[in-house]
Amino acid sequence: MHETISSRIKRCSEKVNEYDRWLKLLRYPNMIFVIGGSLLAFIGGAAVLTTDFGDTPGYMALIGGVLTGFHGWFGCEAHQQKCKEIRTRYSSLKLKFERLLSEKDKEEAFIVLDDLFIELESNIDAKPWM
Repeated sequence: MHETISSRIKRCSEKVNEYDRWLKLLRYPNMIFVIGGSLLAFIGGAAVLTTDFGDTPGYMALIGGVLTGFHGWFGCEAHQQKCKEIRTRYSSLKLKFERLLSEKDKEEAFIVLDDLFIELESNIDAKPWM
């Protein structure tokens, strides 16, 4: 039983680290799509008020809109939110399994935790692309 609990702790820890790395990596495209897109659209929109820049403001606004549109079309916010939720559930399970190691009557609690672990593993719909 101790080995099984330890393997679950290790698996949960690996998954927490995997999702942490993935969410950290997603920060950069998120900045490009959201902040870059918003800034381009804002600057392009503001520059339209003058005639000094020709067609450039229109292109900036168009590119900004496209970047923001891609962010929505790819479902980036929903994916990141789901990954954060899954990471939190793995972290919680890890702590519960660690606490279980010190308990005397492990069998019943292990069955409940293992069922939660199996349910989480089988229902994951947002996975890191790494």
